[in-house]
Amino acid sequence: MKGKSPKILPWIARKAGVPLARAEELWIDAVIYATQRADIVESPEYWKAAVDRLLALIAAESLQRSSAPFGLGPLVRLPGRLWLHSLDAQQALLTVAANSARYWQRRIS
Repeated sequence: MKGKSPKILPWIARKAGVPLARAEELWIDAVIYATQRADIVESPEYWKAAVDRLLALIAAESLQRSSAPFGLGPLVRLPGRLWLHSLDAQQALLTVAANSARYWQRRIS
C-alpha cells in the first residue's frame, strides 16, 4: 500500500504541516475509504475518491495541529493551510479581510 501512495504526498504533507509518516497513514485510510465506496477498485472514480478523502483528512489534521498551540501559532500557519481550500474560499477570505480593514480605517479617521 505504501508503494502506491501519490508521488505528491510529501509535498502535500509539507505544505499542510503534517509529518510524512502521518500523511502516509492518512493515505492508507483514504484508500480503505475509497475501497469501501467504489464499485471497481483502481478505477478513475476509485482514485478520485481516495485523493479527495486524503485531502479532506490532511486538511482536518492540519487544522487540528494548528489549533493546539496557544498564541500566534494558528496565524503563523495560516498561509500554509490556505492552499487546502478552494480558490473561492481564498477570495472570500481576502474580501472579508479587505472590507474589515476598510471599515476600521474609516472608523479611525
